[in-house]
Amino acid sequence: MAMMPCAPHWRDEWHRPWCCEFHYVINGTLALEFRDGRLVAGNTSELLLIPAGVWHRDVYDSDHPPRVFMLFFSWKMEREFWRQLPRDDRQTLRIPANREITSMFSRIQTGLKSGAPLDELVTRVYVQAILLLALRLCRDAGDAGAHDLLAEAAGVRRRNLMLRAKQYVEQHYREHISLDGVAADLGVSPYHLSHVFSRESGGSLFDYLAELRMRQARLLLQSGRLSVKEITALTGYSNLQYFSHAFRRHFGKSPRCFLGQPFSSKYTKDHRRKYR
Repeated sequence: MAMMPCAPHWRDEWHRPWCCEFHYVINGTLALEFRDGRLVAGNTSELLLIPAGVWHRDVYDSDHPPRVFMLFFSWKMEREFWRQLPRDDRQTLRIPANREITSMFSRIQTGLKSGAPLDELVTRVYVQAILLLALRLCRDAGDAGAHDLLAEAAGVRRRNLMLRAKQYVEQHYREHISLDGVAADLGVSPYHLSHVFSRESGGSLFDYLAELRMRQARLLLQSGRLSVKEITALTGYSNLQYFSHAFRRHFGKSPRCFLGQPFSSKYTKDHRRKYR
């Protein structure tokens, strides 16, 4: 077990583990692709459990690789464990973010750093506890408590989609951006993306894009290194007049009023408070 980077060969080549694998996603997104075409994605604080002998490969953004805690193990009850699960879950098991599991993985990582023999024993106990908890969560999916579990998972998926959309905008705000283009890149419908983003962030995707462009434009103007025309192009606007109009409407002053002006922390704090 260790904190391990997602190596390129795990992404580019199919591999089959000789034992069980835990992939606990500390932050980011890690997906597993299987030979039948199925794709299972795990996001921050989620757990992916893969049985021994299953061919798969990792899928992630190479420019923003996730931080993953990996644990490899074998156990006598593996076959019985997977037999208890629905057939669709027997190739991999995705466990939504859960306080108990998060806490136990934090303790496992603490024990790993110390290296004491007793900590190794405690780690084995935590791993067994996580497996039993994962099994309980899956089996409870058919009980009355399933609604809360599914709602929690749906909430995590919605927030992750919103965060991925923000990340896309932050990487491409200098370019022409359309709702259809962002939705296609994220693999969802434009309507779903628009609805989820508005619900999770309190504003539309294009409100966020305009805010980001204005913030970047102001920072560039205050640096005093570029002209207004150059900044217009660097922030995704093709028309200087339209940029100036949008900037004045946003800040109440023309872009030239900010050229070479000292940086103010008030706007930065207000922006973070609005979009945190």
